[in-house]
Amino acid sequence: MAEIQFTGNVAADAELRFAANGTPVLNVRVGDSKSRKRDDGTWETLAETWFNVSLFGAAAHALAPEIVKGTRVKVAGEVYTREDEGKNGPGISNDVRALGV
Repeated sequence: MAEIQFTGNVAADAELRFAANGTPVLNVRVGDSKSRKRDDGTWETLAETWFNVSLFGAAAHALAPEIVKGTRVKVAGEVYTREDEGKNGPGISNDVRALGV
């Protein structure tokens, strides 16, 4: 599987759930963007990518209260892409099984 490492901003407070076997699972949406400053001083977003990040185990439980909307996080893990039916029609979803946040 392809590995990825990136830094981004948390879109909303992380959601902590528990799998059927009791394993903690932390789900969070993290965005990464590239922008540049225009001549007039305003900023222009050139590219924006969103990742659905899942973290499992004790780290998920420990980090849940720390990962809130707007937090800047560094994520390392395995990336998966899949076809997704979003509110604007079909698209691609980027999912990351985090090895660390």
